Amino acid sequence: MNFETKYLIRWGIPGWLFLMALGPFVIWEYGEYLSNTISNKNLLVLGTFVTLAGVPLGYFFNQIHHLIGWVLYRKPKDGWDKYFQQEIEVDNLLAKEKNEHYRERYRYLLAKKHEVGSVLSSFIFAFVIVLLGSIKPQMSSFDITYLIILALLILGWVFLRNYASANIDKYFDELLKASRK
Repeated sequence: MNFETKYLIRWGIPGWLFLMALGPFVIWEYGEYLSNTISNKNLLVLGTFVTLAGVPLGYFFNQIHHLIGWVLYRKPKDGWDKYFQQEIEVDNLLAKEKNEHYRERYRYLLAKKHEVGSVLSSFIFAFVIVLLGSIKPQMSSFDITYLIILALLILGWVFLRNYASANIDKYFDELLKASRK
């Protein structure tokens, strides 16, 4: 199996951001319990766990983004078969050595869309968990403020994802036109 370390980072970042987004809430809600439970020796173990857990969590958020952003939401109007055929046409164009610069740009734009979408998924999951954890007869001002902060992060990443999506879609259309000339 050929596994590149870039995937550890690509998948780790959304997972680590998810854990970081949950961190202040968990400390606020369970800080006293955690300080009584976790000793100094356990901090290294906890840090290692968080570091390692971020990668599979990030991979999960990456797959959630693909499921929602590509499979469920982006259903091609002409059907998947036609879209897959268009992908093959673009891939054949990019496979030509003279088109290396197009291939690199397409790879960059596609990776950017996936990165932004994965982080967006992680923020949405963090928001839902914090929201569910905050539901009680009297929400604290911290809970409300923190939910607003997470909502603003989600909103920002929605804009980033829409921009990245429009950018790659436009580039794909232009490459498809070029492949048919």
